[in-house]
Amino acid sequence: MFSPPEMCFSRVRLFFLVFGLSLTLPVVAQQKADGDTPDRVGASLQLYLPDDRRGTDTSSIGYDAFYERELKRSRGFWRVRIFHEILETTDRFVSDFYRRGVGVDYGQNWGLERGFSAGAFVGGGWVNNDVVPDDGDASDWFGTFGLQVTSPALSDTRLKVRGSLRANYDNYQGGVLDWQGGISFVLPLR
Repeated sequence: MFSPPEMCFSRVRLFFLVFGLSLTLPVVAQQKADGDTPDRVGASLQLYLPDDRRGTDTSSIGYDAFYERELKRSRGFWRVRIFHEILETTDRFVSDFYRRGVGVDYGQNWGLERGFSAGAFVGGGWVNNDVVPDDGDASDWFGTFGLQVTSPALSDTRLKVRGSLRANYDNYQGGVLDWQGGISFVLPLR
């Protein structure tokens, strides 16, 4: 188990990794696109609405980074993502809770007017629920499903913006259903 200074350093390092990636995406995207490629990377900022049974505040934040690949013969895609979510508590005697994990999604996109696309996805993965007291910590599986809308490339860049709504079923303490909405910055790779 990490000591508090190590945990803080680990969270700060992960935050700056995701934050730095999101800052460099617009710079890298300045080159004109000859066409969309099947590989994409991105970063997201999430508003998290945890299940009441978790005993946390009604809303929290999270962030993730992902790699996504379009399937050649369909409008489908698969995505691998790493994430970190902070479930805050306003009780000054209770620590905030943290969820860190990795997941895989499979989805389908549909073209809309003016270069927008909409999609639906399902997925699953592993999550570590870091709570207080430590004997309540657990590593569990989770399942997810959601909807997303992606913009066309912004101006003369390849950068796209995506909005998503996701439901997460976490097997933590017999099962909880959390909701999250987010905004992502997506960059096709060459």
